[in-house]
Amino acid sequence: MTGVQTCALPICFPVTIAASLPSVNIDINSAPTSPDDSQDTTALLVTVDTGLVNSIAHLQTHVFYSEAQAIAQGITAADDANSVILRHYHIAEFFRKNPNGTLHFLNLNGTAASVSDINDIANATADYIRTQNGDIKQVAVAFNSPAANFVDVLHGGTSSGGAGAFQTIADTLRDTDFKPVDVFFLEGSNVSNYPDFRAKNYPNVAIVLGNDLRFIDAGNQDFVGTTAVGTVLGCSTNKELHQSFAWVGNKNNNLTDTTKGKFLDAAIFGLGNLQDESLTTLNLLETRGYIFPRVFPNASGIYWVQSNNCVAKNTSINNIESVQVVNKAYRVLYRTLLPYINQTVSTTAQGRLTAGQRAMIENDIRNAIIANLGDNINELALVLADPAKDENNVAYPPFSSDNTLRAWVGIRLFNKSEQINVTLSVTR
Repeated sequence: MTGVQTCALPICFPVTIAASLPSVNIDINSAPTSPDDSQDTTALLVTVDTGLVNSIAHLQTHVFYSEAQAIAQGITAADDANSVILRHYHIAEFFRKNPNGTLHFLNLNGTAASVSDINDIANATADYIRTQNGDIKQVAVAFNSPAANFVDVLHGGTSSGGAGAFQTIADTLRDTDFKPVDVFFLEGSNVSNYPDFRAKNYPNVAIVLGNDLRFIDAGNQDFVGTTAVGTVLGCSTNKELHQSFAWVGNKNNNLTDTTKGKFLDAAIFGLGNLQDESLTTLNLLETRGYIFPRVFPNASGIYWVQSNNCVAKNTSINNIESVQVVNKAYRVLYRTLLPYINQTVSTTAQGRLTAGQRAMIENDIRNAIIANLGDNINELALVLADPAKDENNVAYPPFSSDNTLRAWVGIRLFNKSEQINVTLSVTR
């Protein structure tokens, strides 16, 4: 015998991502929103303007589709020089590397001298992201704070530090708001102690070092401690999801432009000219999770060293492109299950979905994953609707008893051997 069951509102969807091997589990239990899951690379640039201590105010919000639009709003190179804040520079660099990009711009009034300050900046950034209903996938933050110990402020030693504030809002945006952000590129500024960010386990945070040496040498001494976060944001949003923005084979990832005189050389504040820095030091920075410019023997131009996030190298999601693909699978799975909310479904006498109902849902999921992610995953290894047990072999309650529609997608990423499971639960 079969019965009839309805997926009903209200539903709540918190999301949790476990970073341990061999899989990442994403469970959703909160109210749905409607982010545009086709917009994978819409970006946000946040700049911090000196103002009242611990006081954050939204000074400017814009959406730009070109550098010219920013200039029309008075965000010019002259404005950078007058304000000693690189608003125009970062916007210009974003569009140099991603001419067809979409860039939200948020200028905040505040300072970034302490973890408390950075926490305020993170919360203000999250407030803006919430207003955009999940469209923003990548964020770069220019703190305008070349203090001698700024990387240490971001790291925090045995505490979470300023970078931890951004991982916290990444978790909240994903778990509570269902507006996941793939990465927050944070301006690292001065580096001297090389604190290890991989040990922090912040999958959605990246620490960026280095800038165009010619730019900061051309009379721009006020900007000597700045980082090219606009440049990395442009590179990261102008590629296929599964690709690294440090891939040397992609010409767009070459930071050097001899015609425009861009990135003919690079420098890392606290270390000096990239060409003069020892390979041992640069390898140490990469080992500890930083993103910075580098050169390759017998190759022209300057590239990013790697698409590092702040997690250990032996974890499943140990680079930014992996986070992007997993988050995309999560968004697609969510959008595929939404039409089943409040829909009548067929169940067996034991309260499970019938074979025909499961097959229908699994077919919808499979088609959606292939259509939206087919070129960005190595394999779609598993599609399962209404599983009887979880990954720890613990039985789920029958669907008819808890009105929870569960689904699994098992994907294998490029360059990875392990299967990553994305699990979503739509619960009354």
